[in-house]
Amino acid sequence: MNKIDKIYYINLDRRPDRNTHFLNQCRQHNLPFSKIQRFQAIDGLTYNFTEDIYKMFVNCDYFRTLDFYRKNNMQEKYYKIAEELTRKIMGNQLSHFKIINDIVINNYEYGIVFQDDAKLNNNFVEYIDNLIENLPEDTELMNIGANMLADGSHVIPWDFEKDSEETIIIENINDYVGRLDKDMNPCSLAYIVTRKGARNLVEYFNTVGFLKATDFNFNHYLMSKNIFYSCRKIMATTEFQGSDVFELCNVPI
Repeated sequence: MNKIDKIYYINLDRRPDRNTHFLNQCRQHNLPFSKIQRFQAIDGLTYNFTEDIYKMFVNCDYFRTLDFYRKNNMQEKYYKIAEELTRKIMGNQLSHFKIINDIVINNYEYGIVFQDDAKLNNNFVEYIDNLIENLPEDTELMNIGANMLADGSHVIPWDFEKDSEETIIIENINDYVGRLDKDMNPCSLAYIVTRKGARNLVEYFNTVGFLKATDFNFNHYLMSKNIFYSCRKIMATTEFQGSDVFELCNVPI
């Protein structure tokens, strides 16, 4: 993985089990440990969001939903659940943003970002090396992970042996890259960011702010530029059921 400058994984301090899991995946698949960096995930439940950071979220849909709940006197116990979920989403969003900004600050050519529950496909390193050599010139963010289903806390992992990428890719760009179906959500599980992409994404979010949850922000941005790409062989999926952000609850947001 000579062209990959840094491999980030996002991990909450309160989830040492996931930290162990991801590092075991790296060992199993021979990822270069000299390039691996744990990013201490921003825990929205405890993080002190400054006024400037709040401004980046002011127009996001889940903030508007929370405001609607507040104005309509939602039962306190349900409002608290919705408020905690909102803060978790914010923490997740800000974690991804800070990593992308770190790529800009360090002028990295390529960085990989993982959620800490990622499970890697066989021949990961070899495939990523070949993928890097075949990235379209306009690539900003290349999705390399997917689940068969991901809806809040309910996740069905991608079956590397049985599931077909043809069900989610609508156009083959080359032997390694395809354009994703607009209804597919890679869930920001695992992706490569290019230098150009990192700069553009940081500028975009600093200008527009966050309008939706992390993955939908990415998806909307990429689709608007017609660069909603994925590798043609899914190389990462989710190992664990559930989500650190979307725990089971009966409050829509």
